[in-house]
Amino acid sequence: MIIVEVPRHGIAVTDVDLPRAAFVGTGEVSTERRATHDPADPERAVVEVLRRHSGINPRALLGGRFDPEPTDRTVFRVGYGADTGPNRTFLGRLWSHPLSVGLPEEYAQATLDGLAVDDFSWPPGTLRIDRAGVDEIGSSASIFNRAATALAAVIHAKLHGRDVEAALRDIVTSW
Repeated sequence: MIIVEVPRHGIAVTDVDLPRAAFVGTGEVSTERRATHDPADPERAVVEVLRRHSGINPRALLGGRFDPEPTDRTVFRVGYGADTGPNRTFLGRLWSHPLSVGLPEEYAQATLDGLAVDDFSWPPGTLRIDRAGVDEIGSSASIFNRAATALAAVIHAKLHGRDVEAALRDIVTSW
């Protein structure tokens, strides 16, 4: 687990996985673009973010997996919807208020936009969001967009053997 805190910007934590945030979406948004690098190994990560500004602390949790594929495209997939049933809330690492499992449909496009930013070159394969936690009071499309960009930075760094903490710090600093 890596925790990055940047005063007056926010805090983010990343880990390999958080199975209790797994959900099966009821819908999906996706986009693709030409892959630009050689094939890579599968990678998984989860990121929880908490933005600090003006007394408001929006937060979000996203996790996903990159799976290489024998193609010339990189596909970005964001499932949305909530898993219902017992124990479908959990405590994140950054706040004492529980998160609900799943990604609301109204945050899906912003999440996809953050995930597929042009800042990163990707090997051929699919990057899929399959972990999510929403704060029923403090989440927004904007914070999910930032969480998705942070997740993309972490997985991209792992795929290319770069410093994950530095990549995450660069993203949080940009807030």
